[in-house]
Amino acid sequence: MSKDRRILFLVTQNSSRLSYVLNIFFQKLLNLKVETTHSITDFNTAACPKINYSYQVFTNKGITIQPSSLLFENNISTSSIHFNLSIETTIVGTQHVLSFDVLAASFYLLSRYEEYLPFKADEHGRFRACQSMAFQQGFLKRPIINSWSLEVKKILERLFPTINMSTPTYFPIITYDIDIAWAFINRSVYRTIGATFKNLALNFSTFKRRIKTYLHIQKDPFDTFEYILNQQKKNNLPAHFFFLLGQYGKYDKNIRPDSKALHDLIKTIHREHNIGIHPSYGSNRSEDQLTLEYQTLVNITGSKITKSRQHYLKLTFPDTYRRLIELGIEEDYTMGYADAVGFRASIATPFPWFDLEKNEATYLMIYPFQVMDVTLKNYLKLNPDEARELIQEIILVCKEVGGCFSAIWHNSSLSTLDGWDKWISVYEDTLGSSK
Repeated sequence: MSKDRRILFLVTQNSSRLSYVLNIFFQKLLNLKVETTHSITDFNTAACPKINYSYQVFTNKGITIQPSSLLFENNISTSSIHFNLSIETTIVGTQHVLSFDVLAASFYLLSRYEEYLPFKADEHGRFRACQSMAFQQGFLKRPIINSWSLEVKKILERLFPTINMSTPTYFPIITYDIDIAWAFINRSVYRTIGATFKNLALNFSTFKRRIKTYLHIQKDPFDTFEYILNQQKKNNLPAHFFFLLGQYGKYDKNIRPDSKALHDLIKTIHREHNIGIHPSYGSNRSEDQLTLEYQTLVNITGSKITKSRQHYLKLTFPDTYRRLIELGIEEDYTMGYADAVGFRASIATPFPWFDLEKNEATYLMIYPFQVMDVTLKNYLKLNPDEARELIQEIILVCKEVGGCFSAIWHNSSLSTLDGWDKWISVYEDTLGSSK
């Protein structure tokens, strides 16, 4: 018996929003070839698997999704979107009518529709996790779009035994933000003298470590790169390193962008791993600054740079992504929260960004992350054992739906400064269990 990868949709009208979500929900998550028709006759006589996306309910075999207006609108409004955490069906003849418009609900979450609406930003201008629908309705730690696609898959398999579907394969990506490559060394004379005297006055133990580093008695505490590279090789995992190359500022405490030592470090890592730009906090106020940082990294590596993640996870819709597209960035890894663990876009799978204001899909691929070291320790105030348990929970969920588990670590978090002493085991367990 031949298998059918084609699925036919009866639609009342076409729209860029509908095409976008059909592509993700059915093509990307279920590996089906989507075709649409406006003809009821063609729809009813078709022998292939099919879904009726209209208000009409037929009695022949299939699925009906009664559409909300969201996918056919061109504006952004405060109208609410209705959905359930699990899909229920009503049987009419042999037709399975879904309990809500799963396509509109998926689009709402994927497009980050709620982040275009008015909200109260945190001190860094960010949308907070607690303001999201996912947090408020209790599914932030669940990639609900992946879950919905698996529920629809089961219904389709019951109705159409010859349908040929497949779900994505789980894969991990471990990422590193290099905000400050070294704690003590490779800084300007002015910053070195100022920091040394500050440590002497306020933190004598750090002062002693600083002096030992200057005297080459011990390595710089943040110089954990050899360890990181060895761990990546040991676990045979893909890794991305994002380097901050902005001008020094209140929230940009990085090594000088013209530092030869920093350039050598970037070149060394670039030989074996993916390199991306980590646009500085200050670059959010200046397009010229963003371009300068990007070009600096291009010049250092001698390669086109296509990956990025925003410093402080500063993500403003649609401005941030539009600027990255203009720069030539093809993949962004900012989609996640600083103050919570979970799935910001409610999906565990990379997806193309939809520009809601322009009402069009783009080529910029979004790679969501779920876990960040600083979130666990500083925002959530977890101890290492609690953090380890939460990470394992997220990894398991990603594996169950065939998603991508992605974590952020910092080279500075793998040091023994600032209370990170016991977190190295959490890092190693994360790499080991994410495979």
